[in-house]
Amino acid sequence: MTKQKAVLTPFLTASRASVILFLLYLLSGWVSLLLIAPPDYAIPIYPPAGFALAFALIYGIRVWPAVLFGSIGIQWLLNTSQPMPSGIGWPMLSFIPLGAVLQMWVGHRLAKTLLPFPYALDTPSSIARFLLIIAPLGCLISASVGIATLYFAGHLKGDDLGFNLWSWWIGDTLGVLVVTPLVFALLGQPRSDWIGRRLVIILPLIVALSVVAVAHTHINRWEKQRLASEFERDANHLSQLLSHRLRVQNDMVFALERFLILHRNLTAADFKTFVSAWLQRYPGSQNIAWSPMVPDSQRTTFEQHWQQQLQQPDFSILVRDPNGKTFPAPTASHYLPILFVEPLQKNLSVRGLDPLGFAPTRSAIETAIHSGNPSAAQAIRLVQEAHHQKEQRGIAVYHAVYAPADTPNEKPTWLGVISTVFRMDDVLQATLGNPSDQIEICLVDIFSPPSKQRLSGPEGCQYNNWLAGHSPVYRETLQFGGREWELRLRPTELYLAHKRTWAAWFMLAASLGSVAVLGAFLLLISGRTRRVEEHIEYLAHYDVLTNLPNRNLWRQQAEEAIAEAQKYQDKLAILFLDLDHFKTVNDSLGHPVGDQLLTIVADRLSSCLRQEDVLARQGGDEFVLVLPALDNPQQAGVVAQRMLTTLGQKVEIEGHELKPSMSIGIAIYPEDGEDIDTLLRHADLAMYSAKADGRNSYRFFEEEMNARALERLMLESALRRAIERDELVLFYQAQFDTEQQGFFGCEALVRWRHPEMGMILPAQFIPVAEESGLIVPMGEWILREACRQQVRWRMEGKHIIIAINISALQFAKPDFVTTVAKILQETEADPAFIELEITESALMQNSEVLQKRLQALRDLGLTLALDDFGTGYSCLAYLKQLPISRIKLDRSFVKELPSDSEDIAIASATLSLAHNLGMEVVAEGVENEDQKIFLEGLGCRFMQGYFFARPTAADHFLHVPQLKPVPAAGEIA
Repeated sequence: MTKQKAVLTPFLTASRASVILFLLYLLSGWVSLLLIAPPDYAIPIYPPAGFALAFALIYGIRVWPAVLFGSIGIQWLLNTSQPMPSGIGWPMLSFIPLGAVLQMWVGHRLAKTLLPFPYALDTPSSIARFLLIIAPLGCLISASVGIATLYFAGHLKGDDLGFNLWSWWIGDTLGVLVVTPLVFALLGQPRSDWIGRRLVIILPLIVALSVVAVAHTHINRWEKQRLASEFERDANHLSQLLSHRLRVQNDMVFALERFLILHRNLTAADFKTFVSAWLQRYPGSQNIAWSPMVPDSQRTTFEQHWQQQLQQPDFSILVRDPNGKTFPAPTASHYLPILFVEPLQKNLSVRGLDPLGFAPTRSAIETAIHSGNPSAAQAIRLVQEAHHQKEQRGIAVYHAVYAPADTPNEKPTWLGVISTVFRMDDVLQATLGNPSDQIEICLVDIFSPPSKQRLSGPEGCQYNNWLAGHSPVYRETLQFGGREWELRLRPTELYLAHKRTWAAWFMLAASLGSVAVLGAFLLLISGRTRRVEEHIEYLAHYDVLTNLPNRNLWRQQAEEAIAEAQKYQDKLAILFLDLDHFKTVNDSLGHPVGDQLLTIVADRLSSCLRQEDVLARQGGDEFVLVLPALDNPQQAGVVAQRMLTTLGQKVEIEGHELKPSMSIGIAIYPEDGEDIDTLLRHADLAMYSAKADGRNSYRFFEEEMNARALERLMLESALRRAIERDELVLFYQAQFDTEQQGFFGCEALVRWRHPEMGMILPAQFIPVAEESGLIVPMGEWILREACRQQVRWRMEGKHIIIAINISALQFAKPDFVTTVAKILQETEADPAFIELEITESALMQNSEVLQKRLQALRDLGLTLALDDFGTGYSCLAYLKQLPISRIKLDRSFVKELPSDSEDIAIASATLSLAHNLGMEVVAEGVENEDQKIFLEGLGCRFMQGYFFARPTAADHFLHVPQLKPVPAAGEIA
């Protein structure tokens, strides 16, 4: 069929397409940035890349400004929501939009090179090129330009280049693979190619993308929950470590308390020995000190005593003002001067210092005295750390020490105060390690003034907004020294990057990849459906093998021709044509040869016709022809003869020389019918008449043909009843051994003894039986009756081989071997004296099934013979592979012996080659002595024909005077 050239009519003008592309590019790019998937916020799909390529393929490269400005708009939106890192400015970022335009141009060039125009994307090859070459190769451009830009701007490190390049490329590639089918389904050109494909492509893709979107939401939620759980676990671990360290700090105080109670006359050396181990084991402590309680009445004595003991003449009880300046303590009821302090060298400046003189520490000491438990002061600035660049906050803990009372009625004696000061940053560092690069830590004294709240952590972390906008976060309240602290933790980007897995990204990318494959599949299916629909329309009217009109189109055209003939009172001829012996060609040479023959026949027949004549293949080996506008019926005969002559020329197919022929029936309008069905039926009857008259001829329909057709139907019905009523009878024709001058066997031949018509010969009813399928039950009856006869003769002491004809249809039945075995068992016939004659056409389909079936028959003890040899297209080389013992030379090659040179050549070659292959040959149809003598001269020992004996009933077979068995009868086979 001729396909009209598609007309490309763009649905949108280039300018409108550019505007739409700009909006789609900008909107889809912004949405894709909202759908980023962890880790590193990689974008698993970037739809703008797909919109850019699709619009370029549909509307041309002239839509590039939309891509340029759309990409610039995305960069602007991104910068608005997330400030650019230092070093990245608009001049640098302009390379990214240029890369997007270059990528669109490269993809467009690849498509023009690799895909046929217009881009229908409906064949496996075009879809494969788009899926495997154009999309992935073209999308390397934008990724390469963008990553290079960010690298040279210092935003990406060298270690991150590979991943970021890969994820950018994956996002663009998936964007092209998913979006392009959708855009083409809506706007693809020519529109006629895409209108029928829209629902098939768009609806499943939208459903699939919706499912992916829902899955993406759940995956992200699951990922956030997993990150929060892991962070809470890690944060809780840090909290436990800090709590343990604070408990240890209290344990140090309690241990020192017991030590001081037991050692009233403590020396500086004793104190140092006891506390040094604690200081070494738990870094971060600024000092551990002992401050004895000194009443004002004993101040002078105390100072003088310890000036001598410490060898420090200037030792005195001091206080310090808020600016850090020390001076002698003013008179008070009692004092708590620091007497022993370790490590001493770092803390010499605090020896003698009375913490009661400092308001924050005085409050903590008073709390410790009244509560009996350690009490922590507000965070203080450590004077000892003033030279450090980073000022640390110190925490002073005080614990009052009492000597136990000697009697229950006495009060414990207040001995003094233990103090320990630790640097909070150093404690956290020693306790928690250095997690600040992954987890930011903030420790806050909740009820202190705002300036005193931050104990450790970044500036400003004491405010609640320090945790705002971060997820996940951790807050834990800690009780220490009578104060309420809060530990605040938040993860860094490095922590999140390390903890995030690629599961979410890969699951989303894999889902989108599946959607892309679905899109390719939908393109293929919808495209194939469109092409199939076009092809179906062709198939609905034409025969694929011969390219002739089929019966449907022919019938339509024939009816139109009849209507035209009726209108103008013209004559018209309907011809029914059937190839002769086509089944033999198919069976012997195979269906491929048969198909080639049909093609050649169609070409030859078409060459004989006018342009207005309509030839069609009816089916199988049948053709029909309408010849309109005839002047007289004889013109149809002229055309039929011309076709017979042209068709009869020899043709060679795969090394086989064939001479096809045809039987043609002709029906004339209006004499033989006025409608197509009647004319066809009458032409069919005329064709069968031509076949009955010897084939390779044509016949005009005659009214008596209807009667003959009716007669044939009646014959078929009568034959069916004949099998049921046992009207069939077997005759036997002897087979002679000319060397032994006697018969060695016979062939069973069926006859029909009709109660009214008398004896009917096989030539009259066997064709009907074969065409109607009655040959199968008839063949079983013949086989069973012949086996019974063999048993009767055996009981009379006569061992006679009976040859039984097996039709091709009967032999092809799957249960044929089983049926033969069953009949042998039922009749108790000796298989050694049963020979099955199988036609040549039944054995030409060389297959493992055929070989096994023949071998199974041989295993039953039967002899196999090849009947009608020479009428098909077999070769002896193939027959050598079959378990055949005997060949029967067809009577058609014996009839003209010894005068016909071709028959002489065939008979000579058959006998020579058969003997070389170890096979016997039986010549059929020997009717005179010249034939007998000639065949004997060729070495043919076994013959059969009227010259020796005519077929006769079983009762008379052994009583014919000229029949005598050969010596040692029954052993020749």
